[in-house]
Amino acid sequence: EAANMEEFHRKNREVAFVDTPVLYREYTTPHVIVMEYIDGFSIDDKENLQKNGYDLNEVGSKLIDNFIKQVMVDGFFHADPHPGNLRVRDGKIVWIDMGMMGRLTEHDRQLIAEAIEGVAMNNIGKIQDAVLALGEFKGKPDSSKLYEDIRGLMEKYGTADMGNIDVAEVMVDLMEVM
Repeated sequence: EAANMEEFHRKNREVAFVDTPVLYREYTTPHVIVMEYIDGFSIDDKENLQKNGYDLNEVGSKLIDNFIKQVMVDGFFHADPHPGNLRVRDGKIVWIDMGMMGRLTEHDRQLIAEAIEGVAMNNIGKIQDAVLALGEFKGKPDSSKLYEDIRGLMEKYGTADMGNIDVAEVMVDLMEVM
């Protein structure tokens, strides 16, 4: 977890609105991690965020922008991004609990990009090919269920103007299909 924190910090140090707790390496052992206490507001504490001058749309946009960066640019992402692991402090989104992180190869990132392109092009076959190439299956995947899930995705986005598609939302929906 300490190594994950250090890597996450390195990859996000140039992002002005993202932070991680300070890791106290000198006190950290293989069994105990010692880091800065993070106060601030839970990412879902709408009332207090608004009372303290935060624009919820801006916080949400920055969160999604950073998550897309983690997945698509870094290939190293927080794999447990729930409100208990996200705080807002001093104008920054602070990611905590780096015990569960995900990694994607360049090939995997390219496949996700192709799936998003398939959504934009209303091309079910392209999406299906990308999902099947990305997946690790215990048995043979259910092609009819996959097609049904992708068709549902296309019903949601198929008629949308490319400029109006929320890439973050498409990614979340694609990950559900995968």
